[in-house]
Amino acid sequence: MTDIHHAPAVPRFRSARLAYRHEIAMMKSALLACDEKAALRHVVRAHILGQRYLIPHLTSHAWMMRMAWKRGDTVDAMGQLRRLLFTFPAWLIGWVPVGNPGLTSVSPLRPVPMSQDLAVYFVNDSIWRHVLLRLGLLALAALLNFSSTL
Repeated sequence: MTDIHHAPAVPRFRSARLAYRHEIAMMKSALLACDEKAALRHVVRAHILGQRYLIPHLTSHAWMMRMAWKRGDTVDAMGQLRRLLFTFPAWLIGWVPVGNPGLTSVSPLRPVPMSQDLAVYFVNDSIWRHVLLRLGLLALAALLNFSSTL
């Protein structure tokens, strides 16, 4: 049985964002062909690629919720709704574990090993760099807000 986190190798793109768009297009094609297993595999891969960016991250969870709702799995749909609600705060502080598939069956805090064709987009990527960057931006915004009230 094929692991849903892995799929046949896709063409190498210049960025994770372009690879994300490819996976979303493949997911939509699979949905049109009524192949939910392939659609789920592609949306998981899209989630992994897009989780560092707010809109792609939200979009992948919205698609997962829509797919769960369509198959009548309200538990999974509500789990995805919870993830949608927590995506922004997690993104804001930069805490997004690399490789996490975004499925409700996997803790949202757990990093997960990924296939090599996806891993190439995360070479030299550090979750702490994202956390520190976001915290620095939050501190700057707070400082600017504070100075404007003086």
